[in-house]
Amino acid sequence: MSKPPISFRLSDDEWLLLESNQQEGESISLTAARLLRKQLGVLDGSIDKLETKNLNQLIQDRVDELRSDVNSYVNNRVNELLSRIENLEAKSRTSRRTSSKTTSKETET
Repeated sequence: MSKPPISFRLSDDEWLLLESNQQEGESISLTAARLLRKQLGVLDGSIDKLETKNLNQLIQDRVDELRSDVNSYVNNRVNELLSRIENLEAKSRTSRRTSSKTTSKETET
């Protein structure tokens, strides 16, 4: 005789872990059932070859992604600022040369 289905809620992090263990074409319910059966020892190990990730690994992966995004953004902004500084310095040098030539000519007169 079949037993009633098991029903309970998962936190967002638990849901992410469950999704990370999904096999191709497998519904989230089938994933949960497979993992529970495996934990209970009633699933043949050769059938389940999925590598599971723990919460710490998921967090680390996300942190690495964000770090990369932040580094890329900061590098782009720094490069833009350096370019603007170089342009300002170049204008400043040009301006000094022009004003010193003008001053020299005025002094000669």
